[in-house]
Amino acid sequence: MEIIINCCSLCLWCFEKFIKFINKNAYIQCAITSHNFCVSAKDAFFLITRNSFLFAIAGGIGAAFILLGKLFIAVVTTIAMYYGMDYQFKNNELQSKYGPLIVFTTLINVYFVGNRDHFLDNRQYVHVRLGNGCRLNPSVFLH
Repeated sequence: MEIIINCCSLCLWCFEKFIKFINKNAYIQCAITSHNFCVSAKDAFFLITRNSFLFAIAGGIGAAFILLGKLFIAVVTTIAMYYGMDYQFKNNELQSKYGPLIVFTTLINVYFVGNRDHFLDNRQYVHVRLGNGCRLNPSVFLH
């Protein structure tokens, strides 16, 4: 019985990921073309299935650049904050510098890189859409 429950939970997890993916791309399509949600979801699904290789490659490259960006921001923030704290607290007023370093670096990373993946998804989507000979609705940019 436990195996059946695990299989059902796995199927529901896959279905949830699929729905989130389609939902995100349907909203992108809706914003680009000004169509309603259902039409945009259908168009997004068929655009992704026709260009699945391009979406997979661009998604992998985008994930790699996001990872490099997070690492770069974490390293630069940590170094800058370490020297800033070293300059500010010269008489060992802090018991440890590592706690504030970890918290501050994590917050900066989440703040600066948190929404970059949505930008890359939108950019990739528009690029694939324009590559298929589709035109953008100019009235979308006037509002």
